[in-house]
Amino acid sequence: MVVLDFSAGKRNLLAELTNRDAKLAEKRSLSDNLSLTKDDVKLAVIIGIAGYLFNSRTWLLFLNRLNPIEGTIVYYVIIYVGLYGLAKLGLSLFGFTISTAAQTFGLLMLNFAFHVTTNWASPWVQYVTTGSLVGMSNVLVNNSEDGLVWYVVYALGGITNLFWARVLTFTVIPFLISMVALYLIKGKPVLVP
Repeated sequence: MVVLDFSAGKRNLLAELTNRDAKLAEKRSLSDNLSLTKDDVKLAVIIGIAGYLFNSRTWLLFLNRLNPIEGTIVYYVIIYVGLYGLAKLGLSLFGFTISTAAQTFGLLMLNFAFHVTTNWASPWVQYVTTGSLVGMSNVLVNNSEDGLVWYVVYALGGITNLFWARVLTFTVIPFLISMVALYLIKGKPVLVP
């Protein structure tokens, strides 16, 4: 005599239906979290207004009169105010909430170090692509992280050997800035293997 037992199949079917319902509920919850809020719209409006103001003829001509240090300070004050405002609105990166002024500054420094390595707007790029270190607009150099570090190393620091200016600008200084930034964000100088 053969006895057929369908109870295991029923349990599996029930588990699949329960799992499917949980996934649908999670999907609905996720889509609810993706809804635009009034704060989201305000942020978009602020960014739009900032774009209009920061690209006006008056603003650009003001920036063109600044040296790379002054221009970068203006640029980073704007970024810091924006990041700090976002932190106060609950900015969270990869599950880590930025909540203090020091963490915001650390995030700003990490952003700076990253852009030194990826911005490609320094006199070094001008030299590589055109064969000359002259002829760049101050606005381009003033608002580029790599332009500022190149200016500090090459013009103010007197490192005119292009190899060493490049190594210091694009490798050593971003590394050091990143280490300080991570200390400010994490608050613990512990190296983990």
